[in-house]
Amino acid sequence: MVSGAPPSEAQADSVLIEAESSFEAGLIDAARNLYREASSLFTRLMDMAPNEAKLALYMVKASYCDFMMAYCEAIDLKKRLDEAVMKGQEASPEDVSRLKLLARIADRYLKEAVLRLERLRSLTDDEAIREAVGEVIRMIGKKVEAFVEFRDEVEVL
Repeated sequence: MVSGAPPSEAQADSVLIEAESSFEAGLIDAARNLYREASSLFTRLMDMAPNEAKLALYMVKASYCDFMMAYCEAIDLKKRLDEAVMKGQEASPEDVSRLKLLARIADRYLKEAVLRLERLRSLTDDEAIREAVGEVIRMIGKKVEAFVEFRDEVEVL
């Protein structure tokens, strides 16, 4: 993508779908990078939003991507810490603190996305936007249980 060219909603949604596929396939590093790109695209789309409902939708999707980006980074760091411990090495306190911070950041972005979703649902009767909201809710629904378990596991480290 050319960085100066304005993004399209279809392009941002396509990157988000690719990120979701990568995450589901266990390609965490690729997923993180794709979520980062999608978040950037949705953030750039905010400046071009034709109405308040579209602006809110882009904000919801950017928040979701930010949640997933932090979650992916935390998963990757936890995996590296687990591997070090399995090799008999000690996990550095700095890495454990960073992991806890990443889990809290991801949690904050998740809560932000959910709050924005609730507000958006009450903001519009537009069927296309309601459909998009439903899709984000489904994406969150697929991740939330595993994330909560992950977050709780990390907090006790």
